[in-house]
Parts: sequence; C-alpha cells; structure tokens
Amino acid sequence: MGALYAFELQEFIDKYNIKIYFETGTGEAVSLKHALKYQFDELYSVDIDKEFIRRSLVLKQKHENLRLISGKSTEVIEKYVPQIDDSSPVLFFLDAHFPGADFHKISYEQSIRHFKQDALPLEEEVNAILRERNASKDVFIIDDFMLYEDGDYDSIKEGNIWKYGWLQKEMNLETSSSFLYDLFKDTHDFKKDLRHQGYLIMVPKGDK
Repeated sequence: MGALYAFELQEFIDKYNIKIYFETGTGEAVSLKHALKYQFDELYSVDIDKEFIRRSLVLKQKHENLRLISGKSTEVIEKYVPQIDDSSPVLFFLDAHFPGADFHKISYEQSIRHFKQDALPLEEEVNAILRERNASKDVFIIDDFMLYEDGDYDSIKEGNIWKYGWLQKEMNLETSSSFLYDLFKDTHDFKKDLRHQGYLIMVPKGDK
C-alpha cells in the first residue's frame, strides 16, 4: 500500500492544467488528505466500505468541494465521471485494491473470496473511465503496480509478499499490466515508479 503523498501534486496541476481530483479507495483518507492540500475545483473519493466514507465525512466541514461516495468504484465512475466536463483535466488516483485487507479488517485471501473481481477492479475502472470521457488530457497514478508487473520494488526488498506472481501462484488469479499499455499507448506516456509497492504514472503524450 503506497500513498499519494509520495507525489508533489502541484507539478501535475501546473503542467497539465488539472482541475479535478478523483480517487478510488478512500481507506483511512491518507491520500485524500494530501490531495486536499491543493487547489482542485472538485475532489471525489470513492470506497466500497461505507465505514471509511463515514469516518471521512469530517473532512467536508472545511472542504465543500469534496464529494465522498460509497459504492463499487466502477459503478461510481459510471455515474459521476460523466458529470465532469471533458475540458477539465482530471488527476485519477486508482488505489481500490483488496477492500478491507490493507487495514487488517480481513485477510487478503478473504478480500479476494468475498469481493471477487471487485478486489482488483483496476481494469474495469480504466475501461469505465474511457467509456465515460475523453481522458487524453487526464493524468493517472496507479498504486500497487507490483500486483500487475514485475520489478525491483522497494516493498519486495523489504520482504513484502506482495509481488508479481503471488496472486498467480497462491491465489490462482491472473493479473497483467498489458491492458494499460494497450488502452493508453496512443494518448499517454508511461513512467514506472519503484517506490513502495510501485506506481504507474500515465501523463498526456508528448509531455515529459
């Protein structure tokens, strides 16, 4: 589990004219609190666990432009992303992996068995985003990238079992990053960040 505080968001805001922040996987709101330090027009945070949303409601007292939404991330994307004008570039932080498990409410195995495909919703999330908007000017930060692609991530060096191949060997699940490159190869450039459990940053093509 990484966190958005690994990134200086002002650089993305300035360079790509970002107006909106949209995250999946509110959790304990660590990443959301970091995002709230910046001047977004609107912020959306989604979690399948109603308790995490309830705990985060206090943040709305000082941030009227924050929308906290409980539900499956793909369904929330389908409902709310069309309300965002295509002329307002979005920073998407996608971190909805393993509901409940990161915070020790249940085990990773239980999360997979209970939530099934919703335990790893990334592919469905990005497909939903692309169905609902022209995302060519949007920025994407994908957390826990070590689940989708092999690499010398910090977490592996620290002995974390979260590594590419664990899901395949131990949980009989297939994961791959190929769908991301296929979907975004014409519109975005890619940068792999090995910190924590790994990130994939996708920015509008041609901007280094």
